Amino acid sequence: MSDTDQIAPFYGEEDDGKENDEKIRYFELSLKDGGPASQWFLSLTTTEKQTWTTLANTFKNHWPAKTASTKTKAELQAELNNTKITEEELGKKVNVGGIKVYSHIAWADKVERLAKAIQDDGNLLVQNSRDNMASSLKSLVPHSNNTWTLFCQFVWTVSLIELRKKKDECACQKKIEDDLNAIKGARAPAATAKPVFPPASRVPVALPTTSSAFGLPRATPAPFVANNTQLNPPFANTAPRNMLGRRFVTRTY
Repeated sequence: MSDTDQIAPFYGEEDDGKENDEKIRYFELSLKDGGPASQWFLSLTTTEKQTWTTLANTFKNHWPAKTASTKTKAELQAELNNTKITEEELGKKVNVGGIKVYSHIAWADKVERLAKAIQDDGNLLVQNSRDNMASSLKSLVPHSNNTWTLFCQFVWTVSLIELRKKKDECACQKKIEDDLNAIKGARAPAATAKPVFPPASRVPVALPTTSSAFGLPRATPAPFVANNTQLNPPFANTAPRNMLGRRFVTRTY
């Protein structure tokens, strides 16, 4: 272990009992080697780092504190609603502040922090976070844990053995469901397309012109017309004709 790993935490309070030189030494060792702050410290004059008070003021002038933007209650609630944990994330470790923790523990820490910031004292949003849990983790957390304290406490203490077992069971069940859906899809009859025929067209057919028995030309019949009023005119003269094509006229005396 290096010397910097053995140094006690440094806070820099005026009443911590340390002398100026000791405080300045602790401050120097707390800076990351080669980083911007370390380079800045090396560029200071002897006067600027002669006393702890002078060094602290010089540091504050060069590195002023940043004002963090405050999120609204609606923004915090939206962030809480979007904080989810999936099956793939369960059982894995994540880095939180330089420390490796299991994903479900980090998730519970975050939702608890957001719930406190929202001031959900009535525990109205617990169910929303429960719905955002992976199925295997949700099955291990009883519904009776309906307050933030009980809910987060139970998630923190979930057994890893039970969690991995439930995760395997959920994965197996999902595979069975996917296989069944694939079989149903394969058995479904394919939709057959009905043949489409073009609409029938009526083409007029001209009959051959021949002579009648009396040597007179036979009138060419009119082409076929689909209009019923033309086929059967309402006032057509239907009187019979003689051999010369003349109509018989019946006279009443």
